[in-house]
Amino acid sequence: NSVLLSSYLGGSRHPSAIKLSSQDSIDQVLHDISPLLGIHSNTTPIIGQVDKQLRALPMYHGNYQQKLNAIEQELQGLAGLYLEANYIGGVSVRDRIVSAKNTAAKIIKQISAANNKSYKKEFIPSFIDKAPVERPA
Repeated sequence: NSVLLSSYLGGSRHPSAIKLSSQDSIDQVLHDISPLLGIHSNTTPIIGQVDKQLRALPMYHGNYQQKLNAIEQELQGLAGLYLEANYIGGVSVRDRIVSAKNTAAKIIKQISAANNKSYKKEFIPSFIDKAPVERPA
């Protein structure tokens, strides 16, 4: 089993992170997220990539929305594969919760249809269940 993660280091509160080597950056991320995600200390990434942004978070320009639409179209043909990331639905904590809830609802719908059962509450933690389903306009 594998999981794909994206993480950001640095920013205005930790500007020295930009000076870390790629391997040190990966090690720092693993150190920071391991206790949060229950990652064992002997776990090593299959792939690690570091992109450095000197001034800000990366900005998505040009035909970015078209690329996202194409990815979404491809995912529709791949039952059971879902993408959930800040580059898809926003970077704020609220955006992430709303988007995660929407993705969880899609997964539950797929599982329910496959098993001819209705699932809901038992799969969604209460703090997510209380989150809004859509972003306000």
